[in-house]
Amino acid sequence: PLNTNLTPDEEDRVSQILSTIIEKVHKRRLVLFPFFKPYDRSKAFTRACTKHQFGRVLRTLDLIPSPYDFNILCKKFEDRETGDINYALFCQMTEQ
Repeated sequence: PLNTNLTPDEEDRVSQILSTIIEKVHKRRLVLFPFFKPYDRSKAFTRACTKHQFGRVLRTLDLIPSPYDFNILCKKFEDRETGDINYALFCQMTEQ
């Protein structure tokens, strides 16, 4: 289950952050999913990675927002039970 406890202001900010990332992804014709796959936490294909790994991929692709925005983005895609980031959903939302 994803974190749905974002304030309306945080949701607005996430939309702005995603718009910026989507623009960069489309401009550079990036396919993000393969960059996250090596960090998948198990052979069961959980479609999740740690916050640190999520940041590493975004940094590698020069998509990383400011630290404040990165934390809000993580909060949006974080699994409440494990604290892992649902990279598959992030990829789905940014590669539309």
